[in-house]
Amino acid sequence: EISDPSLWRRAAEAPDETGRVPLSQQFRADVDSIVIQGRAEEAQLARRIEFSRLRLSRALKAEGLSEDVLVESIPRGPYGANQSLIGGCELPKRVCRRWMELHALRVEMVERNLYLVLINVERYSHTTASQADLIQEGCAALFRAVDGFDWRRGLLFRTYAVHWLNQAFRSYLYNFSNTVRVPVYLQKALKHVNDAKARLGDHNASVEKIA
Repeated sequence: EISDPSLWRRAAEAPDETGRVPLSQQFRADVDSIVIQGRAEEAQLARRIEFSRLRLSRALKAEGLSEDVLVESIPRGPYGANQSLIGGCELPKRVCRRWMELHALRVEMVERNLYLVLINVERYSHTTASQADLIQEGCAALFRAVDGFDWRRGLLFRTYAVHWLNQAFRSYLYNFSNTVRVPVYLQKALKHVNDAKARLGDHNASVEKIA
């Protein structure tokens, strides 16, 4: 069963008289209108996602298909579960419906945790990166967190998701903050070298001392 999005959304505030709202302000207002999940509700949704993923896997197996066919064959709407989208799907109807159900549940989990993106992106406000770009990377990272979350470990989803968010933010900064792109592994190595110089208190320290 797909939950109605209105169940976790409060009434949004009316726009100002001009009707022009900055994108960041609009996004923040949308996030503020979403009700945050409790621990029990979050665990229940995580179990539903796992169950829906199992049903999709069985539907694919019954039709003799692999998960690779889902990437381009199924149109995705905002919640993915309405009949018109299923009717336009090129795959067997059973597979389409199962994928729409799973996608809708994943979207619900992501939306209910969008506030984590806004909280954690503030830690990178001192950088030159665009906040809108960082928010976009964070939203994509939440989907990856949903796919890797294991509710059996007893952790809150937000604890697991923050790790993915920080990885996404740092990866973006490593890849796009410099005019000349330096590979991530080299940037990390240079950071270790600079940290060693700082601990030695000698910026002209020899290679042997740094090692």
